[in-house]
Amino acid sequence: RRHTLFAVPNGGWRTLATGAYLKAEGTLPGVSDLILVHPHGGPTLFIEMKTPRGRLQKSQEDFQTAMIASGHRYAVCRDLDSFIDLVTDFMRQPGPNPPATTLTPLNPPC
Repeated sequence: RRHTLFAVPNGGWRTLATGAYLKAEGTLPGVSDLILVHPHGGPTLFIEMKTPRGRLQKSQEDFQTAMIASGHRYAVCRDLDSFIDLVTDFMRQPGPNPPATTLTPLNPPC
């Protein structure tokens, strides 16, 4: 049973050309910094990392609202301890789908 945690490199300074390229590729403003996917389905955990005084931008609030409305979990973590507690709790929760005995691709390879 393995969870998948990955970072979304949305932040940082970009040139106008790079910003236009990323937008054309489908980069979504406000996406959380980290995404944790449960191995057996169920809600995904979206994690936004902020400093103790950091505030969500409007695009981040909109993304948070959309993910919660879709049945996913969203959290803002302001320090390492709260991040560890959050992820530990999420990983202990059973998913709704039992592990598959064989894997069938949903889409054929490109």
